[in-house]
Amino acid sequence: MQKEVRLVRLMKLKNWLSVFDAEIILEALTRTQQNGKSFNYLNAILTVFKQKDIKTLKNIEAYDRSFKHHSSLLPNRNLGKSHCRSG
Repeated sequence: MQKEVRLVRLMKLKNWLSVFDAEIILEALTRTQQNGKSFNYLNAILTVFKQKDIKTLKNIEAYDRSFKHHSSLLPNRNLGKSHCRSG
């Protein structure tokens, strides 16, 4: 079973490498690791990046700033919610 899970993850990573440069995937891996999350979290980050047409580290920085700004406008009840970005 573990071998199949690893194979599926490897295939997904190969697919992401056809979408993004390695530096974007490494950033997503870093964020996943910093948050102590699983491969599904990594996949979610990359999915958001794809949906938002994020292709460079500068795009990620701009997205983070935008997210932080929009989050600051929300009521405090949303402070505990997670988002796929590093601090």
